[in-house]
Amino acid sequence: MTKKGLIRENDKLWSRIIKLLAKEKCEICGRQNALNSHHWYKGKKSGGVRVRWNLNNGVCVCAGCHFEAHQSGGSFCDKLLDKWGVEKYDKACMNITAEMQKGKMSIDEMEIIHEALKHKLEVLDDTL
Repeated sequence: MTKKGLIRENDKLWSRIIKLLAKEKCEICGRQNALNSHHWYKGKKSGGVRVRWNLNNGVCVCAGCHFEAHQSGGSFCDKLLDKWGVEKYDKACMNITAEMQKGKMSIDEMEIIHEALKHKLEVLDDTL
């Protein structure tokens, strides 16, 4: 698979898993339609690519809450903290921070992530 193809497939897998983990409802307001998978941390440097498919860096939101997330910045994170609780939020932040320390991601690492995402999706599909 080409690098572009791998990125596209990983994006699709990541998005589907985020929605399944949220039981197909917005984690902010509870709506069940027009759902999006939102990266709540978007780094512009190599660390951003490294956390792109990190499941701790995803939240399932409806289109309205997704729009609000992009408009409100920090207040969305406050809502997420309120909904997730301190323990889950802090764990996600620490996981993302640790991952960013690793530097640029290789295509081999992308392929490993691809296999891990496929496996996670299979496990989730089996439990639903």
